[in-house]
Amino acid sequence: MQKLPTPTIKILIVFIGILIGVEIQAQSQDLSGKSYAEPFNINNPFEFDLIFDIKSFLKAKNSEESIEAKIAYKNDEGTMIEKKVEIRSRGNVRKTICYLPPIRIDFTDEDYQVDLFNELGKVKLVSTCKVAANHEQYVIKEYLAYKIYELLTEISFKTYSLKINFIDSEGKKKPFSSYSFIIEDIDKVAERNNAIEIENQGLLPVHMDRPTMNLFSMYQYLISNVDWHIPNLHNVKLIKSLDHKKPSPLPIPYDLDYCGLVNTNYSVPREAIPIESVTERYWMGNCLQDTEYEDVIKIFLDKKEDILKLFEDCELLEKYNKTTSVRYIEQFFQLIEKGEQARYTILKDCN
Repeated sequence: MQKLPTPTIKILIVFIGILIGVEIQAQSQDLSGKSYAEPFNINNPFEFDLIFDIKSFLKAKNSEESIEAKIAYKNDEGTMIEKKVEIRSRGNVRKTICYLPPIRIDFTDEDYQVDLFNELGKVKLVSTCKVAANHEQYVIKEYLAYKIYELLTEISFKTYSLKINFIDSEGKKKPFSSYSFIIEDIDKVAERNNAIEIENQGLLPVHMDRPTMNLFSMYQYLISNVDWHIPNLHNVKLIKSLDHKKPSPLPIPYDLDYCGLVNTNYSVPREAIPIESVTERYWMGNCLQDTEYEDVIKIFLDKKEDILKLFEDCELLEKYNKTTSVRYIEQFFQLIEKGEQARYTILKDCN
């Protein structure tokens, strides 16, 4: 395989290569002739079957118990390939409210290439909460919300889009499909950033690396997410640089389905936050000095067109969802372009 330009692309290529059983080339084609030159492109997601006993999985969704499953896909010669995996449910709220909670997939079959474990290991899978069109749109918007943060910083989870056909191995449940995405493991984020994960509870935003915390907070303000809490690590992962000159933890956001940008029909603000709807933006970060505010705003303004393009170019978003998402993001940029007035509006509730 030819040398790849970045570790991220390497990860993508390795994962696709394992799934389809062939070495991916820049201009490879699937059976229908669609190009996979851009693996996991949101408008052209890789598709496979996930086959498991759905009843047993749902019965065990509130435990840490794993069950056996298979993934199935066609290679480039049209041969159906099956691989053994283990799956278990993950998440907190979604375990309770969803027909199908988020899944962790563990590729443990002996005939997997060792590169799978080296590059990805266990992956988190986010799919539709319920078998309904609006819930599938939520998944797509949450995926794009992750992509916004990827545009802003390398201290973020890499996410890759898929289309998965969920098939009951017992034949008792009707098959259904969902646009989905996988999230890399926190250890991979740490490795890319020369860091390690830390799980210290009780830390406050003021204890975080200042520029990273400022970016994290402004991003949460953009997508209107108040469903996070540094002290108890709620929807936040922390990594710490191995460089002793950079001792402060680096926060990373995840689980974004409660944000106003996604606007699920089950999301409500945390009781401690004085807003009535998740679409109402509220600042939860530190108070910022003038230079800090200007520095973080510049990062967002520099990425404005790229952020909007994520949603404008997404063919899987229905017209209404695309229009409302773009408008919601534009409202953020219209605000921060107002200078000192915006600074007061955003930071009026800072701590």
